[in-house]
Amino acid sequence: MRIRTLQFETARSVNDIYDTVDPEVVLSILVHEVILSSLENGVREARISLHEWLVNLTAQYNDAYKIAEYTRGGLSTSHVDVAFTQCPQLQHLPRLVFALLRSPLLRFHEEGVHPDYRIYLQCLFSALEPSSLNRAVYPSLSSYDTPDKQAYPRHSLSRAALITSGSPIFLLDAFTHLIDY
Repeated sequence: MRIRTLQFETARSVNDIYDTVDPEVVLSILVHEVILSSLENGVREARISLHEWLVNLTAQYNDAYKIAEYTRGGLSTSHVDVAFTQCPQLQHLPRLVFALLRSPLLRFHEEGVHPDYRIYLQCLFSALEPSSLNRAVYPSLSSYDTPDKQAYPRHSLSRAALITSGSPIFLLDAFTHLIDY
C-alpha cells in the first residue's frame, strides 16, 4: 500500500470547483450514494434522489454562472443551461446520470431485473475504480475499418452512430460484456 499526500489550493469560487470536477469520480460517489439509498429506502427513492441531485446541480450551476436569474416570483429569464455549455467538465454528467437511471441497478423487479442481479451489481459497482465504473455504467462504442485499424475511438450510443459511421466493425465495451458487431 502506498500513501501519498498532496496539497491543493483552495478554490476561490464555485466556478473553480466546477472547472476541476472529475466526472468519473462524481459518478463513483453517486453510485455509492444510490446503492446506500436503495438499500435503506428502496429503488424508487434512490431514483428520485438521483433525479433531485441532477436538478439541484443544474440549478446551482446556472446560478453560479449567472445564466438564470431567480426572483421572488420564480425564474426571470427563460434560458436555463441544462447542457453545461460553460463548463466542459460537467457536460458528461447528465448522460452518466441517465445511464445510471436506465441501468439494472435502478430498475424495478417488475421490469425484469432479478433482485440477485441487482445485488451482484451493487457489489460490483461499489468495488470498481472510477474509470471502470464509468465504462460499466456508460459503455464505450468504438468502430474499426479493419480488425487492426481503429476508425473512431468513441461513438455515442445511438443507432444513428452505427448507421452514419460507415465502418464495418463495431466494438461495445460494457465492462462485464464485450460485443463485436
